[in-house]
Amino acid sequence: MTRADEYEILRFNDGRFTWENDLVVEERRVEIFVNGQPYVSVMATPDQLEYLAAGYLFTEGAVSRVSDITNISVNGLNIHVQVHGRTPVAPARARSSGFGLGSVRLQDTQIENINIIKAVPPPIRAELIVEMMEEFNQLSELFWKTGAVHSAWLVSGEQKYFSEDVGRHNALDKVIGQYLSNVAAPSNQTGLIFTTGRISTEMLLKAAKAGMCALISRGSASRPAVELAEKLNIILVGFSRGDHFTAFHGGHYISTPDNNGEPND
Repeated sequence: MTRADEYEILRFNDGRFTWENDLVVEERRVEIFVNGQPYVSVMATPDQLEYLAAGYLFTEGAVSRVSDITNISVNGLNIHVQVHGRTPVAPARARSSGFGLGSVRLQDTQIENINIIKAVPPPIRAELIVEMMEEFNQLSELFWKTGAVHSAWLVSGEQKYFSEDVGRHNALDKVIGQYLSNVAAPSNQTGLIFTTGRISTEMLLKAAKAGMCALISRGSASRPAVELAEKLNIILVGFSRGDHFTAFHGGHYISTPDNNGEPND
């Protein structure tokens, strides 16, 4: 299914109007069914839909592991998922593609309700963050064509997974779905996720559930997300652009050439 369509548009530049053909990103309502029952509607870019469903159901807690999913089939804009055991209870509302309207429940962001093993993240070189963000920026083909999507890139050892979507939550769910579909279980804080969107508590929690040690974005982070990163001991980096970034949490795990490669104090 197409991710973008060509439209005739009027462009104004330097005092002149010109009619041109340009690409506009596709956004469609996708329906997820679980064990034959309607589960949730998601506004999304219509590709990698099987990974969107797998990542969404895992990060929202509908399944405890992706291996609980026995089959995923895609029929147009309908995703049919079969899971072991009791059919999970559907969320109360549909999820928008933007404005941070994820369906993570408020109580799920409370540290006492999060079943995640905290670990000490490995040291990360500052120049590696810069280099990887530059590589990530070059992967976003649909963004460079339309300027209207978010991207996510998950790197864990030699494994690398990339996705684009109109919604930053969707892009994140897609890369997590790809990753967890190819591993037996989430790693214990050894992977990194790069994203283009603002980091909210929902975004941070999804990365934590997938066993990531760091969430790195071109955008900013909300205060609750920073507080949650502190509680879960996850490296949280924002404003990663060019040769600079801001470490909201975990700066002491980031090493620089001028301190002999040791994490900063």
